[in-house]
Amino acid sequence: MNPRVSAVLLAWVQLALAGRAWHFTDVHVDPIYVVNSSVFGYCNGAITSNATDQAPVFGAPVGDCATPRALYNSAVEFMASQEHANFVLFTGDFTQAGLTSESAVLGTIAQATQSLKAALPGAKIFGTVGNHDAYPGDVFQYPFPTAYANFAELWTLDDDAKATVLQGGHYSMRAADNLQIVSINTNYLATLNPLVKNTTGSEYKFGFEMMDWFAGELQKAADSNISVWILGHIPGELWLPEHTLRYQQLVQGHASTIKGQFYGHDHEDYVRLTRECPSKNCTGAPTGVVWVGPSLTEGWPSENPAIRLYEFDDASSGILDALTYSTNLTQANKVGSVAWELEYSTRLRFGMEDLSPQAWARQIEEQVAKNETAFREHVALRRRLYDGPRSRSSGEPCTSLDEACAKAMLCKIMHFDDEQVAACVAA
Repeated sequence: MNPRVSAVLLAWVQLALAGRAWHFTDVHVDPIYVVNSSVFGYCNGAITSNATDQAPVFGAPVGDCATPRALYNSAVEFMASQEHANFVLFTGDFTQAGLTSESAVLGTIAQATQSLKAALPGAKIFGTVGNHDAYPGDVFQYPFPTAYANFAELWTLDDDAKATVLQGGHYSMRAADNLQIVSINTNYLATLNPLVKNTTGSEYKFGFEMMDWFAGELQKAADSNISVWILGHIPGELWLPEHTLRYQQLVQGHASTIKGQFYGHDHEDYVRLTRECPSKNCTGAPTGVVWVGPSLTEGWPSENPAIRLYEFDDASSGILDALTYSTNLTQANKVGSVAWELEYSTRLRFGMEDLSPQAWARQIEEQVAKNETAFREHVALRRRLYDGPRSRSSGEPCTSLDEACAKAMLCKIMHFDDEQVAACVAA
């Protein structure tokens, strides 16, 4: 048999036997979203009589609005209507950024989590803490008992995992016989949390303690021949340099154990590559793929909502394909209902034989970075083919490889740490 045909047949057999995991991130549910309020007031507040500015039922990308419950409910219902999934990976930010009290934030998180659990009773739900999952947003003190007690109550955790969630919003837990979920709290790694900037503060110190714990969890999994999926929220940017270096060193040292890295925060659909660190500069060969999940929310920047489904090898827990489902929000608001459709299969869309770090590096270097058509496709997919009016946060369109924005975009894909991204842009 032709080797290429054999490879295709093997791939289809693998997918037929694959496990399934939803990646649901940055949903930013807005409990105070008001239909017909002004899209230029974040879709909150009084109703406006100006029809062109009125917030529609399912959300308004042009206004940087957060997610109305109608959109959130449609996404949860769609996931529940599909073939059974083993897991849901929620990588942070359940609430909109403008809620004005701790009770409003914690209550929104509780309600959204409970509706997700009720809709998908057969799936194990694993979460991580986003920068907007506390009040006020971004500011995570240590310890933080009120916020973490809420998660410890909502998430389905074993005793050891519950203890570390209560301590610092992080945990390690067996998802299946051959798979360990390790969820890190990136709010203690990134200076987006202003308390991390104080080198004498408990928040700064806890980031280093958590990284020691992280190293230990990876080693225990490796010693037991158990695969690991890492969950986090902020995918590298604004991390302290010490943390991005150690993280990449750990991924390099446990590359055969780590089968997936899943993050959110940026709202756009793309990947980042971790790299070998021959010294304090991580400039070597790619070691891992960081999946930055597309957000459900339609704002910051303007985009269509999306959900990701991973098909994974049951034996190895390696990712076989990533299927992105999205909805055309302009059309949904026009017809009064949300239609979730398969936007693309990663392997089929890009013709990739596998989704390894090496395959991704080749795809970016040989296609996206050199071919204008491939680059424009990449840009369009980042925001799920949204082509409507752009919000204040969306910036100017990046349309050509000749533009500076293209280099910045590609450098961020090819490197995980801010220092190497900056060096790549400057080169």
